[in-house]
Amino acid sequence: MADHIPFVNTASDLVILKRFYSDSEFVRMPLDYAEQASRPPIGRLWVDGAVEAFEDWKPVPGTQASWGALAKELSEYQHVVAVAEGEKPDAKRVAGFAASVLDRCAALQPAWISVPQLGYANDSRRNAINRVLAEATSTWSSKNKFRGKLILPVVLRHQDQANTKTERNKKVQLAASCFDLSGANGYWIVESSLSDQGGSGTFDRRRFPGVISFHRELGDKIGKPDVISVGGPYWALNLILWARGLIRHPAIGMGVGYQYFIRSGVLKKGTTRVALSPLRRTAHASPELSKWLENLPSDDAYGPLRELRRELPRLMQGDGAARTQVAKVYKTWFDTIASAKPDGRALALYQDFSSAYVLGKAIREDLPAAEGAARRPERVAEQMMMQCLSP
Repeated sequence: MADHIPFVNTASDLVILKRFYSDSEFVRMPLDYAEQASRPPIGRLWVDGAVEAFEDWKPVPGTQASWGALAKELSEYQHVVAVAEGEKPDAKRVAGFAASVLDRCAALQPAWISVPQLGYANDSRRNAINRVLAEATSTWSSKNKFRGKLILPVVLRHQDQANTKTERNKKVQLAASCFDLSGANGYWIVESSLSDQGGSGTFDRRRFPGVISFHRELGDKIGKPDVISVGGPYWALNLILWARGLIRHPAIGMGVGYQYFIRSGVLKKGTTRVALSPLRRTAHASPELSKWLENLPSDDAYGPLRELRRELPRLMQGDGAARTQVAKVYKTWFDTIASAKPDGRALALYQDFSSAYVLGKAIREDLPAAEGAARRPERVAEQMMMQCLSP
């Protein structure tokens, strides 16, 4: 079975899962969607209550409607909303909420359940409730004789929580404390504000090293070699963490969703993207991209991109063809790195990004303006390649 864990949130994700990721051992679903979908067609189920969504509760049109309806059915949800906004937590009421979430998750008979946790704030306002939620989970697990695995979510909401050593120390300490209090068998870390293909100059200097350090430091703090560890979803940073042995399972999107979005957030219509396979990145599908593809060097190494130009009109039609193309490319890429021995994957991924960098560097014309700071074709590979190597 493959190490990747697909994050499945919609019926469209399920289609991609069955088509390309049938070798997945585990599949993660948020509770509201898991109750609709029942069980994934492949893999063992990991149900996540998505409790971090209470940090910025927005019961307004345009939010994840199914999650909002579920939230209102949970015991003491209003108290948790109030605590997320600054009220002091009442341990008994918080425990009632945790049990309500966990009972709903357990009813689906999953292999893994997430420990209810709020997203990490920049200050200490939510530390107390996260510890109470962790303790309540341990109590619930013992009382109900839960035989599955408990996974502690560590949802970072601001880049400074990973970037700066002082703030990172505080969050690592909180995560380690909640891990022990909950009796968790593993943890999942994601920096939810990070879209790692953005090309910003801070990525390779601060943000990527910060996330890598967070994983390393929490793993060292917990100190258990057999612990379950998950990172992402991202486009490539998750693969780097996995290749370097800092996580056992990279979380992945299903042709879209290579960034983690909080469940209660306002839904925004995404732009159609396609994978530029030899460059190990994606780009906005557009007539401007088609013109850019016309001017590529004639070298055989760019053959997949010339084929993409022929396919682009079909992929731009918005019927899901583009996400299928991205998912297929991503799966092939993952399998290429997975074919290396575990202790050689970091070097294999470095060499893979190095080849993409060289190919991109040889292209004189920048990508269309929609790519922003990542207009240079080699930009994503350039920022990723050095993250594959220690420290």
